[in-house]
Amino acid sequence: TQENELYLRNTVDQNVEQFKPINDWFAQNLVIIDPSTQLFTQSVSPLLKICNQYMQLLDTSVKRLEFKEVSRSFLPKEIFDDLRENMPTNALSMLVNSRGERFFLRKNDDNSIDIQLLFSFHEATDGKKYQLNFSDESDGTKRLLDLLPAFVDNNDNSTIIIDEIDRSLHSILTKQLFSFFLEKSKLCFNKQIIATTHDLQLMTQELFRRDEMWIFEQREDGTKLIPLSDFEDIRYDKDIRKSYLEGRMGGIPQVMLPLPEIEDCE
Repeated sequence: TQENELYLRNTVDQNVEQFKPINDWFAQNLVIIDPSTQLFTQSVSPLLKICNQYMQLLDTSVKRLEFKEVSRSFLPKEIFDDLRENMPTNALSMLVNSRGERFFLRKNDDNSIDIQLLFSFHEATDGKKYQLNFSDESDGTKRLLDLLPAFVDNNDNSTIIIDEIDRSLHSILTKQLFSFFLEKSKLCFNKQIIATTHDLQLMTQELFRRDEMWIFEQREDGTKLIPLSDFEDIRYDKDIRKSYLEGRMGGIPQVMLPLPEIEDCE
């Protein structure tokens, strides 16, 4: 393997069959979600129905999500022309523009392209219904939709890594998502979620086993991962958040006090 070549990728290029399942796992089964990833765009419409259900169950004001057909003027000419030239016939595609608008695209046999835009529907106190471009929803509502497929889609056996899962989400929502996922995992889910968080409400033995909760401890020689199961004095009925905040487990900011005095602004 050359210096600028990945070993695993090279084994596939050389048709070494023993390594193909390993390469396929990284390519197909490992999903990494950073704070800006829109996982919903990687799935298509079959998930829309179940996401609609959970958007209501999790107490958002969204009553329904729907893709509605819009004109080609919603897309810049250069993007539309590129899609018409390079998009395979009868292909389906998701597109998110710089404003956060979410499009569902289909290329037909006659080279035309159907363009649908995602809207959310709400209901006022007087019963009147109105729609919003989904890009105008709150960050929390958009983040919830982006993460829902990871928790409710049971059609894969992927390993999903979510960075800062608590971004823009209320603690109760995040806790409820994990509670649902763990219950379903006992029945039909065959996948794993690994998430980082600063939300201490998730640090509870009512939800996770001790070996499922790990602390990041910054040290001079790097960052160390420590499972709570390493702490022998933690009983199953103990409030581990209190011990953590008291610094007994590490992994808390070591703020240098006192802070510098503020100079006179005048």
